[in-house]
Amino acid sequence: MLCIGVEFARATLQREQDWRTLIGKLRGIYSGPMTYSANWGKEFENLAFWDALDYIGLNCYYPLSQQEKPTDEELSAAFRQVLLLAKRVSRQAGKPLLFTEIGFTSTPAPWAAPHQDRDGAPYESEAQKRCYRIVLENLQSETEWCKGILWWKYPTYLSHGGTGHTGFTPNGKPAEATVKEWFGRLP
Repeated sequence: MLCIGVEFARATLQREQDWRTLIGKLRGIYSGPMTYSANWGKEFENLAFWDALDYIGLNCYYPLSQQEKPTDEELSAAFRQVLLLAKRVSRQAGKPLLFTEIGFTSTPAPWAAPHQDRDGAPYESEAQKRCYRIVLENLQSETEWCKGILWWKYPTYLSHGGTGHTGFTPNGKPAEATVKEWFGRLP
């Protein structure tokens, strides 16, 4: 799969025809599936050339709660609203969706501003694990229109992460076991 761009919100929303021309040229030299990774919010919700691609790509960092300690039910309800929005965009475009980025830091309340690096915040691995579980629990029944998920940020150098690392990677943290458990259930 070829991702033709990532979060070029101003260019995608203001220069639709240029993107359609680019996609047409790419189709002349590349026969595989294509997507574009749109930033959550305005870009994702208003992109006009989804129909020219094979997959809708969503970099999903919608806030799930501003509460310090929301219940699982509150987080799930908020993520279900995100899924309803994503499903609506997918259906309107007539294309399946990939979560081309989704992730949470290992810090307190990562659900409040999932897009933010929180350097200097305390380490909180259980909050990250909880977010991963909430996402996976709610995605499991959405396979008709949602065709995949790419976790942000999983580097190729496996020494990155681990206990005490507050960044996005689940590597070496409890969230990694959650991903392994849920992905292990797939056929």
